[in-house]
Amino acid sequence: MKIIAHGGYSSRYQENTLESYKAAIPYNPYALEMDVIFDSEHNILKCFRPVGSSNNAGIFISLNEDMSVYPSFTDLLSALSWEGKVLMDIKNPSIDALKSVLMLPPNIQNSLIVGIRDESLLEFLNNIEYTFETIGLISSLEQVKKFTSQGCTYIRLWQHDLTTEHLNSRFYGTKIWITPGTKTPRTAGDTTLADLLKFNDLGADGVLLNDLELGALFLKTL
Repeated sequence: MKIIAHGGYSSRYQENTLESYKAAIPYNPYALEMDVIFDSEHNILKCFRPVGSSNNAGIFISLNEDMSVYPSFTDLLSALSWEGKVLMDIKNPSIDALKSVLMLPPNIQNSLIVGIRDESLLEFLNNIEYTFETIGLISSLEQVKKFTSQGCTYIRLWQHDLTTEHLNSRFYGTKIWITPGTKTPRTAGDTTLADLLKFNDLGADGVLLNDLELGALFLKTL
């Protein structure tokens, strides 16, 4: 089972910061998960640090409207010298945001796993050529079936949404990644060794994890 660094090493450092990502890299996660916003005024993707609580749509209510305070996605990657996979979770998704992803250098696009929540965005991608992978950030079984049939490489599910039927969807050709914890109160990425072993036994392909030391311990048990 793959370990995805959720916001970096976010059990020890503020998530989605250069410090947190640098601390995650020595643990050799399969991917770094990054929250990204699309700055439509300047047509650029930026990494941001979540503040406050989030609504059910996943958009942070207290998001600072001054986009200039956030580093560009490409600048952050350059500072990290990271050559592995990046799970890009666009918090204000749109077709224009996806077009901005398509403008990134080919080597960056090839490293991306882009989160998709809306079927219309998946339909947009299915009518063009692109080289990045996609992950459906969804919950219902019907969405899992539809996103899988339309070519999503991965499906991300919250731990509390897991059912046997969800996990069986891997037989349709997709791979299930799990976010442990809850949205409210926000404990996303928090888990235990026992639960990691359970996810692995269930056949999950990956888990979004805050505590990378725990992830290393889990991998040693396999």
